[in-house]
Amino acid sequence: MNFRKILTFIMVIAMCASMFTSVAVAKPDDGRNMDRANMSPNNTSVPDEPGRNMEMNTDRGNMNPGNTPNPEASARDKALDQRERMKNNYENSRNKLLNVKDRVQKGQIAANSEEVYNVSSEYLNDTINYMVTRLSDTKEDFEDKGVPEDSIDRIDGYIVQLEDQQEKLENAKDRKELAEIARDVRKIWQNASKDLYKFRSLSVLNGVENYLDKADSISERLESEIENLNESGVDTTEAEQMLDQYNSLVEDASEFRELALDDEQGSSESLAYMQQSVNATRQANDVLRDILEFLKDHRQGFADLSEDTNVSAQGNGTAVLSGIFNVSLSATDAKLVVKDLAGDATIEIDGEYERITPEESMGRGTPAAVYLDFTGDAHINGSRLTMMVSGENISIDAEGQGSTVFSGEGTYSTDSETMDWAGTYSAEDEDSVDGEEIEIEVEIEGQQSEVKIKINETEDEFTLNTTDMNEIMAEIGNRTSLTDEQIEQYMEIDDGEDFVDGEEIEIEVEIEDQQSEVKIKFNETEDEFTLNTTAMNEIIAEIGNRTSLTDEQIEQFMEIDDGEDSVNSTMNDNDEAGEE
Repeated sequence: MNFRKILTFIMVIAMCASMFTSVAVAKPDDGRNMDRANMSPNNTSVPDEPGRNMEMNTDRGNMNPGNTPNPEASARDKALDQRERMKNNYENSRNKLLNVKDRVQKGQIAANSEEVYNVSSEYLNDTINYMVTRLSDTKEDFEDKGVPEDSIDRIDGYIVQLEDQQEKLENAKDRKELAEIARDVRKIWQNASKDLYKFRSLSVLNGVENYLDKADSISERLESEIENLNESGVDTTEAEQMLDQYNSLVEDASEFRELALDDEQGSSESLAYMQQSVNATRQANDVLRDILEFLKDHRQGFADLSEDTNVSAQGNGTAVLSGIFNVSLSATDAKLVVKDLAGDATIEIDGEYERITPEESMGRGTPAAVYLDFTGDAHINGSRLTMMVSGENISIDAEGQGSTVFSGEGTYSTDSETMDWAGTYSAEDEDSVDGEEIEIEVEIEGQQSEVKIKINETEDEFTLNTTDMNEIMAEIGNRTSLTDEQIEQYMEIDDGEDFVDGEEIEIEVEIEDQQSEVKIKFNETEDEFTLNTTAMNEIIAEIGNRTSLTDEQIEQFMEIDDGEDSVNSTMNDNDEAGEE
């Protein structure tokens, strides 16, 4: 009996982890460029008792004073460990199946042997476990983002269906039942992937709505500040033009969002409008950044220190320093927050304060050091610091490079001049502790992700051996202490596929003897070719060369025409022959 078809059928169960990427941050482009020879898309985004304390913490990556346990971080780590275990189990059993398939093709082992059956069954079981883990993680993510309850229920439904198949697998007795389970699991996963894409699209549009809700107030504040500058004699023509452009782009984003909601979710029309809406918000952010750069040069209380510079300040209010600094300060009844973005900071505190536990302050990632009711002296040094102190009798002496903002009543001096603090202070200034300029770029290539992070004047680059967005975001959070919401707000993804999951993709493979007939439909473009091989790795590689799809995407969309009825009868015939 030829069991290769059953093995092949099992192998193409869709495990498309890329389905779970944050499509909100892909870089869109309306252009497409395809032909039969090259079907690649044309890519175009509990408090301690106050007391007299001396404290130093120099451990890399640990800005948690006193090493206070963080239950939220612990739960997140457990979830990541669980997902990693399921992923490793899946990959290991997949490799075992590939090895067995290779041995069958070489005639080293019988296709109907017990070993082949057991390895195939193990692979199916680990595949289902990994699918359930991925769906459970996505469900939790959707719950946090406020995705509609009916969408959550749909995910629960798919989890139940997969668990039912796992129960069938436990009771399976022959290869025919194994093949039926493999087929059903693959169908469940395809349906789940389609629904998840629709849910993600709605989540993207909800994110755009949140952006638009804030845009109006931002525009009003900018308009007021530009008018004040103009009245003081500053030429604001350029800023006024940029503000008009910003408002126009925000309006475009709103219109495209409404059009996307009007069409059926997941349709090509809705997808196109969603891309245009996201693109408009990105362009608006770029213009907003330019406006803020213009205003910085004229804002009282702001200093951009491009070289090693000494800065001193005295006053009441709020001071924010971000960059490479060596800081000595004192304050009375103050709140002090320090973020160590590089993990190399030294913090020395001599005074009275109440320390806040990390989960009460910054949430996820490497926590900030937070001190309330601080009265005393502090010395802080680090290569990627963002520090905020808000209170009375503030005195600061710092050396380094980066940016500073002083709001309230007081004066500050740099090497070149002495100036007054900005006369007013709002909660927005305190929010600047998260960094005035944040850029996060993720470039996905194959099974790796290149990550670039820029926060004010500091940069970080690293490579991750994963394309899983939850894992990528967790690592970014660990390195920066940004929240999930902040990471999603600033992160841009270049995966070279531009919402490829929303395209119309069909891949059919018909295996006959030692040849494979392949048919591919990519939107309106079709391609057909014959390969003198039945090895799935070689088939997938050739499809990838012709389409630029990843292995996971190919496995997700690929349909195998293996003559299921004849295979089943052949299996039954061989079973009977074996019994004879």
